[in-house]
Amino acid sequence: MNHFPIIFCHLAVSAESPRTLSRCLDFVKSHTAVDLAGMIKGNRQRILVELLGLYNLYKSRVMHALNLCAMADENFVKPKKPDSKGLPVAEVASYVGQSLMAVLSCFNVKLNNKEVPTEDKVQILKSLNDLMMFLGHDNLVERKHAVLECIKMAGSLQDAGGEVQDACIQLWDSLVHSLSLHSLADLLPQVLVGLLPHLVTSPAKAAAIYCFLLVENGEKFSDQSAPFLMLEDGGVAPGMDKVVAVARGE
Repeated sequence: MNHFPIIFCHLAVSAESPRTLSRCLDFVKSHTAVDLAGMIKGNRQRILVELLGLYNLYKSRVMHALNLCAMADENFVKPKKPDSKGLPVAEVASYVGQSLMAVLSCFNVKLNNKEVPTEDKVQILKSLNDLMMFLGHDNLVERKHAVLECIKMAGSLQDAGGEVQDACIQLWDSLVHSLSLHSLADLLPQVLVGLLPHLVTSPAKAAAIYCFLLVENGEKFSDQSAPFLMLEDGGVAPGMDKVVAVARGE
C-alpha cells in the first residue's frame, strides 16, 4: 500500500500494452488481496501526482492509467456507465480536475525543494503546461488561483537556464489561452507583473502575451484596474512600444 503509487506509475508507463498492465494489477491483487479501487482509497493524491508528473512524456499511457483510476474510484461519480473503451476524455479531465489542488500543492513542494534535480522540475513544468491544455477552461476556472501560484513559483527557477526559462514562459502562454478572458480579468495584474522578468529572458514570447492581453483584447479588461505604469518603454522587447502606448492611452 505504501509503495503502490510508485509501482502503479511505473507499470503504467512501462507496460508493453494495456493487457500487460491489467495482468500486473491482477498479480498485485493476488498478493495483497486489494484491487485498484482499494489502493486508490488511501493513495489517490500520491497516485495522481506520480502519474501527472510524467504526463508530458507518456501522454497516452498516463491517460489510460487515469481512465482506470477514474473508473475504479468509488468517490468519483460517473455521469454514465463506462463502455469497453473506458470513460470519455472529458470525464477523465473532470476526474483530474477534482484533485488538481492537491496535485498543484505537491508540485509546488517539489519546485521549491533544492534537492530535487533541475531536470525533474523541468519535467513537472512541461507536464503542468500540457495538463492545462488537457483540462481546459471548465476544469481550471475554479482552481485558477492555485494554477497561477504554481506558475509564479516556477518563475523563481529562471536562473537555472534556458530550458527552464522556455518552460516558464510557455506556462504563462498556456494560462492566458486556456482560460476565458472574463475569467482572466481578476488575474490580470498578477499576470502583467509576473511576465516582467520574462521580457529579459524570453522577450519575443513575453511581448506576444502582453500584446494578446492589452492590444488584441484590451477592451475586454477596460473595467479592470491594472498596473500599466510599470510597463517599460523602449527597446525592452520587440513590439512593447505598441503595447505600452495602447495600454496607457492618453
